[in-house]
Amino acid sequence: MVAKVFAVIDKSRDIPSQLVLTVYAGWIGFLTVGYYAATAYEINALVPWVWLAIGLSGIAAILYGVWRYRPAAWLGWVFLALANLLFVTGDTHYNVHQFLLGRPNEFPSVADVFYLLTYPFFVAGIGVFVSRRLTRHSERGALLDGAIFTLGLAMLIWQYLVIPNATADTSTLVKVASIAYPLGDILVWAMLVRLWMTDSRSRPVMWLAVGALGLIASDVAYGISQFYGDWGNGTIIDLGWILFYASWGAAALDPSMKELDKVVVKRTPVRISRLAALAATALIAPLVLLVESFRGNAADVAVTVAVFSAVLFVLVTLRMYTLVHTISRREADVVIERQKNEVYATIAHQLKAPATRVKVVLSMLGTGAFGDMPDKQRGYIAKASKANEELLTIIEETLIIARAETGLLKVPPAVVKVRELIDTALGEQAGQIEAKRLVVEKDFPNSDCLIQVNLKHLSMAVTNLLENAIKYTPTEGKVTIQARRRPNSVALSITDTGEGIASEELPKIFDRFYRSPEQIELTEGTGIGLYLVKQVVALNGG
Repeated sequence: MVAKVFAVIDKSRDIPSQLVLTVYAGWIGFLTVGYYAATAYEINALVPWVWLAIGLSGIAAILYGVWRYRPAAWLGWVFLALANLLFVTGDTHYNVHQFLLGRPNEFPSVADVFYLLTYPFFVAGIGVFVSRRLTRHSERGALLDGAIFTLGLAMLIWQYLVIPNATADTSTLVKVASIAYPLGDILVWAMLVRLWMTDSRSRPVMWLAVGALGLIASDVAYGISQFYGDWGNGTIIDLGWILFYASWGAAALDPSMKELDKVVVKRTPVRISRLAALAATALIAPLVLLVESFRGNAADVAVTVAVFSAVLFVLVTLRMYTLVHTISRREADVVIERQKNEVYATIAHQLKAPATRVKVVLSMLGTGAFGDMPDKQRGYIAKASKANEELLTIIEETLIIARAETGLLKVPPAVVKVRELIDTALGEQAGQIEAKRLVVEKDFPNSDCLIQVNLKHLSMAVTNLLENAIKYTPTEGKVTIQARRRPNSVALSITDTGEGIASEELPKIFDRFYRSPEQIELTEGTGIGLYLVKQVVALNGG
């Protein structure tokens, strides 16, 4: 029986990820309706178990996502699953006492111990992702943004949760527990904002952010309701925790969850949305003062507002400095890069004419236009012709790169059949493939994949990738070429069974003229191949 269950789970890898997410969302929706129905109709025996099913479903989704996609940063997901397990254990203890045993839940209770133990695991899990995605030279601007957003939330929590709980006429234990919740939420928020800064468009990051916002919103509402003594199950507050369980499970079920393993090296420009969010955050302190002045409490919040405003002012000033400095540096870099590219283009253009003339002369010599010659001399002519062709290829690639970066390269598009493009590139490399006895596997749809691109440029890009795969694949290895349709494009990948690229080298492989120390020692090359691939793909809208 157990073997059959594992066999079914193993086969589930073949189920499309979108279908898995849809089924998961439907299941969570069904349980949510069941929970609210049970609380509304006072079916007390059902409430704890439905809520437990919601929490365990989120945990199961995280563990299934780790098993299905096998991310390198699996430990981060395990920490998040453990955090959810502690949280749902606290919920179950709370619900069993209230709904099954009919006992009042004191505050703090054993349930609160489980709740508070979750925060270190939350922070550890998100911390794993942040550490994997950032290099030592992280952008200072993103750090400042994270500090500003965190301080804004801290201002609200300090004023409306920490101070009221700290000054309330309750025991020290109640005060400590009441204050621990908002402080834990600030920690989770700080870590999540830092992760969001690495890639705000990543779907798993968005799901994690939605779940954390649900957790924080419900925690804050729970703290306020506990303070005023009007807490009860089955309210809208529970939706935040349901969103927390469901969203973190959805983050793990998204195929791009593996992207949280990748180092982020691209520095994206600051968008208007982020600037608007920073501006809104900076206005929190004066808005609190305005609200409290209408309530007649302006004097009570004056010190708090002054301190937070001063810190925010310093952080925002530093952020503005980093923006101005970055813009100035990038403008200078653009000017220098344009001048360099113009020099490259001029030199390459000047070299192309004599190299082409040499090609013509060598071709004429090889065909006997100037008379017969011994076989040994023909061999030398053939080697010279091959070297001259390589030189012309380098010149052509340099011209394309220089023109692309100066905006002078025109890209006349044409409808291209991907299969024919690959077959042509394979034909050009047939000798190398045969010499190394490589297995080439093509994985294409049955019908033609058509794309509108510049055929000459894309052929050079595909040839570069294929040459790399052949060069770094050992004898009798395997090269796989795969094409997949997407709504408005085609995804093309070339995979080999070589040793791979060291993780510390990955951020540099698309840099111009970059070659790793191992490549320099073992193979010849110019270091512009992958840079050309990147430029060509970008020019053709990829």
